[in-house]
Amino acid sequence: MTERVILTEMEKASPVWAKVHQFLEQRLDTLRMENDTDSDERTTARRRGAIAEVKTLIALGKERPIL
Repeated sequence: MTERVILTEMEKASPVWAKVHQFLEQRLDTLRMENDTDSDERTTARRRGAIAEVKTLIALGKERPIL
């Protein structure tokens, strides 16, 4: 299992992360809209997988969980 990567506060404040995060949010919206259309099972499964991956990438900028 891979170690979870979480961005530092400095990394989250960078212009590069802001640009990547904006792209990921737009991509997630697009994938969700596409997934709402009538598609075959294979296409739906592919889109759901892509949605899960985009959510994983967006989560890199979330706060660390408090244990």
